[in-house]
Amino acid sequence: IPQISEGGEVISLGYTPKATNNLLVIRVIVPVYTGADPVTVALFNGGTNALAAARGYATYEGMIPVTLEHTMVARTTGAITFTVREGSRFGAAHDINGFQGIRVFGGAHMVTISVTEVVQ
Repeated sequence: IPQISEGGEVISLGYTPKATNNLLVIRVIVPVYTGADPVTVALFNGGTNALAAARGYATYEGMIPVTLEHTMVARTTGAITFTVREGSRFGAAHDINGFQGIRVFGGAHMVTISVTEVVQ
């Protein structure tokens, strides 16, 4: 299980649920160039352990969107901060939204996080 102390933060989002029993569907997309080492993307909501994680790997000069989706019961009507962190297994070089420091699509291919609340 990925830990909050591993990797680096790439995006965060605060969300306030409307009702405690509603479902929250959190979707994350991180476009990453991985080079020679897989990259792990993990979702947190303040705890030490990840709520969800995904791993991606692209070959030389390849970029892939690492995606993950997590569904949970809100359990609160207070603000929840979702944080996405990423890192490679051996600390190998990799880029978010680019390749060797050059942006892809002028920044239009960006990291995203969204929360959809489903009424129960």
